[in-house]
Amino acid sequence: MAMISFFATSEVLKKTQRKGWAIRGIENPESVAAHMYQMGLICLAYPWVKPKSCLTHPMLTNS
Repeated sequence: MAMISFFATSEVLKKTQRKGWAIRGIENPESVAAHMYQMGLICLAYPWVKPKSCLTHPMLTNS
């Protein structure tokens, strides 16, 4: 049940604009979820980087 609650809560990130972009008045700023997805793909592109630490960092710094 806790995982369902976690995923339901994380769904909000799809609609949450990145704060720095919104503060600067950027039109149509990307969402936190879109940014985290892109960061995840970039992390996976570098095979010498530890995937766990690379994928965890964007989640912790953007929450």
